[in-house]
Parts: sequence; C-alpha cells; structure tokens
Amino acid sequence: MYSWTHKDIYKHLDTLEQLARIETDISKKCYYLETVNSIRQILKRDEIMCNEDITQDMTSILMSISSDYYYNQRYYEIIKDFYDIVSVYNEQYNKLIKKVGTADSKIERKHYSNEETLTIARDFYRSINSEIYSYFEKMYNERYDTIKFKEEYDELERFSISGFCIFIDIIDKNYILVKDEPGIYKLKNIIHECGHGIANYIYPKASVLRKNDFLSEIPSLFFETLFLLESKSLEAPLANFTRMDYCYDSAIELSRHEKIVNAWENNMYKVNNKFYKNINKKYNLEPFEVDNSLSTSIDDDGAYIIGQFVVYKLINIYRNDKNLSLELLKKIIMSQEKDAYEVIGSIISNYDGVDTEISQILRLADECSNKILIKEY
Repeated sequence: MYSWTHKDIYKHLDTLEQLARIETDISKKCYYLETVNSIRQILKRDEIMCNEDITQDMTSILMSISSDYYYNQRYYEIIKDFYDIVSVYNEQYNKLIKKVGTADSKIERKHYSNEETLTIARDFYRSINSEIYSYFEKMYNERYDTIKFKEEYDELERFSISGFCIFIDIIDKNYILVKDEPGIYKLKNIIHECGHGIANYIYPKASVLRKNDFLSEIPSLFFETLFLLESKSLEAPLANFTRMDYCYDSAIELSRHEKIVNAWENNMYKVNNKFYKNINKKYNLEPFEVDNSLSTSIDDDGAYIIGQFVVYKLINIYRNDKNLSLELLKKIIMSQEKDAYEVIGSIISNYDGVDTEISQILRLADECSNKILIKEY
C-alpha cells in the first residue's frame, strides 16, 4: 500500500518542537523552529488557496499587489521578457490553443497503476545520471511509506491540483502526494514532485532557508519538461503545451499589474467607478480582466513562469552539453537561500536557445494534435 497521512507529518512536527524546547545549541534550536514554521506555512497556505470562502476586499488586494510589484520589479521584467518571446509566435499559438484542446479531449488515455508510474519514473531518472538516480532511488525504496496517490482529496488534504512534496530533513524523508489522474498527467506529476524531492536531498536546508520561491520550481519543472520532451507518449506534447499555455496566460495577467497599480495610485488609492473607467479608457481593460489579473500572484504563478523560462534555457544547453546543464541546475539548487535574481541572472543573461525550445514545443503539439484528429475523423 502507498500510504501516509497528515498525522505522520504533524507527529514529526511535534517531535521537532519538543527537540527545540530542550535544545541548548541556539543555532540548532532556531533551525528546528524554522523547519516547523516553514512546513506549517506550506500546509496553511494550500488550505487557504483551496478555501473558496476566504475573500479579501479589493483595496487589501491592491495594497498587496502594489507591494509585490515594487519589491519584485526585476522579476516582473523577466516575466515580461518571457511574454515577449512567446508572443512572437502569437498567431501560431492562438490557432493551437483550440486545436490542442480538441485533440486533448479526443485522446484515449491509459491508466497507469502506481507501480507502473513509479517504474517509468525510475527508468527516466536512471537515464539522467547516477547521482540524480541515487536520490530518486531513496524515495523509490521508501515509496510504500512516503508516496501516496489519490483520486480525490479529502477535507484535510485540500492542496494543489496535481500534488505536493513536503520534506522533513531531520528524518531525511520526502512525503509526496500526487493526484491519481489518467494518462501522462499522473506520470509527469510524479516526475515533478520527485524533482522537488531530489532538490531537497541535494540541499536539505533549501526548503527552510530560501529567501523566496523564484528558484523553487526550477528543478521540478526541469525534470518534468525533459521527461515530456523525451516521452514517446502521443499525449506528452499536449501536456508540454498546456504547461506553456498556463505560463503564458499568467504572464499576460502579471504584465497588467503595473498598469492596475498606476491607475489605483492615480485615483488616490481608491477603488470605485472612476478607477474602473480610467483603467478601461487608458489601458482598455474590462473589470473582469482587472479581477483576473489581481487573482494572479507573482509569488505563486510567477515562480512557475520564471522557472519555466530558466528551464527552457537549461534544456537547450542539455541538448549540447548534458553535464553543464546539470551542473547549472545543481548550482541553482545549492543557492536557494540567495537572491534568486543573482543566481539565475548569469544563466539567462542572453536568451539564445529559449525561442528554439518554445518553437519546438509548439511544433510537437501541432504534429501531435494532427495525428489525434486525423485518426479521430
């Protein structure tokens, strides 16, 4: 049985809190408490994200967005660059959205058992290199106690759609939950969450000490994207396109934050009819577009956009120099307590190769859709 419960995590947190109370070494005491607080924040954050009854007034949201915008302007610029690169393919991209959606609804999806899923993941990680595989193998060997697949989440497990990974380094364990979906999605999700687990083993303190989350998704997205590009499954290109589509849509929403914040400030920090009229007149944004944009977060959605942007660069390097790409990935993992911009700046100082990867993902999604639709009709 693949089985663990939230009680297991809370039990370990209780143990850590007890250790912190009796620990005389101040650095260890602080680290134990930081670990507990970090994991509790993850649990609490996901519960809030999934609770539709929790709402904020517009002024509070704009205050938060305004603070995020001014504090994270460098990252907004990276997101804008991502948007600019993808938008070059705008005509092809817009045609593909409907085509991929239709093909995705027609495809026959295989249901992979839990063992099949982890065997495929094991073969993939074994193909990377011996170090990466050794970290995956540890999770694989503990799979019955620390990995869980569920079709639906119960009230205590209302987390993100695809899954999550929680690491408790004091016992050197990753707890992973993945939604049991049909087809490639179950495979890519376990690859993604195990990518987080591998990063946790490479640098155990990262999940507690990192300054922000802009680096946190890079390892998991790297392995997920690489797996989908190498997969022989017909639906893999569709899943890769879907990930890009999410990032592109989120980039569009985040690119509006500056305009919305400026309109709010120019309206004496008031949200009223005048605010919406001005923003429509100056930026041609409807109220629903403003609301959609403000529901997109630089911390959550931005981490995936920036992560995917860096991953496209790393994948392009991987094609020509596998070892260099993995060295850069490890550098990112080992640097998660540093400023993210400092770490990724040199890697994406130029965007050579990023457009190549974007173009290939679009091409493969188009070819895959054609094969599915021709067979269907």
